[in-house]
Amino acid sequence: MKLRSVFIGAGLSLIIMIMGAAYWFLEQSRFSQYPGLCNQANAVEDWEQLGAISRQWIEHDPQSAMGWFWQGKSQQRQLQFQDSIESLTHVPLNGPRGIDAANLRVEILLHGLHRPLQSLRVADEVLKVEPGNVDALRHRIYLFAMTMQRPPLMADIRKAIEVGGDLPEHYIYLINVDDLWFLDGMD
Repeated sequence: MKLRSVFIGAGLSLIIMIMGAAYWFLEQSRFSQYPGLCNQANAVEDWEQLGAISRQWIEHDPQSAMGWFWQGKSQQRQLQFQDSIESLTHVPLNGPRGIDAANLRVEILLHGLHRPLQSLRVADEVLKVEPGNVDALRHRIYLFAMTMQRPPLMADIRKAIEVGGDLPEHYIYLINVDDLWFLDGMD
């Protein structure tokens, strides 16, 4: 009788372990599908689907930088700028897609939320990690040109030329730096 109880206990323990392993395997296989599903939704520009998948990813793993990145991109594309900024701040700058997330924050802060000083601070953070980052330099050049800050404008244009991130308008800014002014917003 005692031996029978031992076998039953061992059998139940084994069944519980197998069920736990099966559950873990199913969870891991579902978790491993999130990156591919997010890439697919992004490729076809299905922003609502991208948002839904990334929310599931974040619920499964709140520390997932990639889940937060895709959530922020989805929100940005749906013009949910403040939510996007909050999501993208969960992505570490020196982690996977960290530079991309920071550059997206710069773009949203500058053009979506009209917070140029905050966008400049984020661009500066990007340039500390990646000094030749073309997107951060271009946003800074735009901002310095629009605010007529000539010395930093010239320095950033030269840096953009060095790293191959120059645009035709940069040369116009450089040539006309003393006479630079804009008519934006006028009839």
